[in-house]
Amino acid sequence: MRTLREQVMAALRERILGRSLKPGAHLVESDLAAELGVSRTPVRECLRVLEMEGLVENSPGFGVVVRSITAREVRESLLVRSALDSLAIREAAQWRTEEDLVLLEADYRLFELAVRAGDDGRIKDADSAFHARIFAAAHNTVLLNVRNAFALYESFYFHPDFYRYTAEAFERSLSKHKTMLEAIGQRDADQAARLAREHIEEALTLLRTNEETSENSGAP
Repeated sequence: MRTLREQVMAALRERILGRSLKPGAHLVESDLAAELGVSRTPVRECLRVLEMEGLVENSPGFGVVVRSITAREVRESLLVRSALDSLAIREAAQWRTEEDLVLLEADYRLFELAVRAGDDGRIKDADSAFHARIFAAAHNTVLLNVRNAFALYESFYFHPDFYRYTAEAFERSLSKHKTMLEAIGQRDADQAARLAREHIEEALTLLRTNEETSENSGAP
């Protein structure tokens, strides 16, 4: 069970990365504490951590604000993500249990249902759950801790400033998840790692495509 501080941190990260708290938004401790139903102390502690992670910053004379995440940072996070994901899935292929495989299958099915329903919110949650399950199946505590400490780990997922997902893109992601699941089931670590890297490369391609489209349209 998560501590109060962990719950507050998760709520604030979700609002920032989900863009309900937009870049430049002023983060007032008392207001956030009231919204989350907690005291100001855990909010203050979490804002300090978020500042160290680069998600918020102190603006002179204004206080704590949400920091803009640039396309370059998202690209860099994807490169780190590629290394982490390929290692995690390689470990999962080697060390997963039958229970891990059942849980991965269940998460894949939830992702499939979300894609078929065209529900963007459910797609994001199910996609995140599937990848988190791979890390859990790796049974590597250090690797899991590194993932959890990497604030921008999932920031690129469906980020409205950087991606324009289509039904076809979601179908490709679903297909990739299926083949990744099969590789883990077959304990094929090399194939699993290759698929994980390809999966991130597709995200990088989407990022580049959106950047080019924005430049051509004259968008800021």
